[in-house]
Amino acid sequence: MFCLLLSACHREHAPIVVHVFRDRDGAIGKNIDAAIRAVGLQRLMASDGSPIMIATLEFKNYRDGLATIDAQQPDIVIFDSHANLPAGGLGGTTTDLTCASNVKCVAVIPSWTNGKTREASERVLKMISTNLPQS
Repeated sequence: MFCLLLSACHREHAPIVVHVFRDRDGAIGKNIDAAIRAVGLQRLMASDGSPIMIATLEFKNYRDGLATIDAQQPDIVIFDSHANLPAGGLGGTTTDLTCASNVKCVAVIPSWTNGKTREASERVLKMISTNLPQS
């Protein structure tokens, strides 16, 4: 009975996985990946105490990945430029980032990202922005 009470008092939260799409091989790739790694080391938590994990979507190349965004539905999409942003911006609010010295890119948390995952994605995107090199 004592063990049952203890386990009921101490709940483990399931991790929230935030899926990120970015151009890993482009001019901004190394900086974005370094920022993602730095954020991962910070052991982010959601407001309910759930740990936040970051997973990147990997594709043969950026163009192939762009073609499947609607099917893959990543939680954060980081485009190389506004020119790559689809009309309607995936239904989300765009965030301009300085992805490399004098290089602007744009991130979106699409409308399909909701609930706890949206909260976690907002926190991850803010931290990615903080961990990118400043121009």
